Amino acid sequence: TYTVGSGPGLIEASVEAVDTGEKAMSGTITFTAVGARLVGTYDLTTPGGSVTGSFDVDVLLPRLP
Repeated sequence: TYTVGSGPGLIEASVEAVDTGEKAMSGTITFTAVGARLVGTYDLTTPGGSVTGSFDVDVLLPRLP
């Protein structure tokens, strides 16, 4: 689980919802599987509200850094 925010030790996240391009102020991103597929959940707070969900996508890179 990674904490979203701005500053040392935090990751930044942008939210694209109907052309808002808002930047998440806080929240978490949790990866439950990393390999040929990237699987996880997110719970983010933006200036306009909050967004939660999940993802399950193919990894198109030959390897992760």
